[in-house]
Amino acid sequence: MDADDLAQETFLQAMLGIGRFAGESRVETWLYGILIRIHGKRRRAASRIWSRWLRWFDAQQSKTGDSAADRLEMQEWNHSLWHAVARLPDLQQQTLILRYSEDLPLAEIAVILGCPIGTVKSRLSQGLSGLQRMLVNHETLHRESTSCGTHKVPP
Repeated sequence: MDADDLAQETFLQAMLGIGRFAGESRVETWLYGILIRIHGKRRRAASRIWSRWLRWFDAQQSKTGDSAADRLEMQEWNHSLWHAVARLPDLQQQTLILRYSEDLPLAEIAVILGCPIGTVKSRLSQGLSGLQRMLVNHETLHRESTSCGTHKVPP
């Protein structure tokens, strides 16, 4: 979530609700309360969307006619991939999902996210680079742990 967007929405909500400010606290305290409520609302919405995506991907996996071993391997890959996506910043997550899961064109993603196409391209690039780093690190840790006979848990 972009801090500028959060600040802008906070001040918009404050201006719309200025009549409800009773003056029982400092203005800064009241603004922080608005900010925290907006942030929590956005995080909950993102979590619900993320849960729906994970359920959809699991359902897609169960539709394949592959062997049980192939399905298990694919589920493990998808789990690690989407676990890595979940660790990316929210805006990168959203952009990657819209592009690679929904297969939406960049122009449509820009409209949905309310940003220029250049920003969408930047978020895709940053998200893919972040995924690559996470997955390479995970593979390196996995190889090291299996070659040494010890199991290291990735961060």
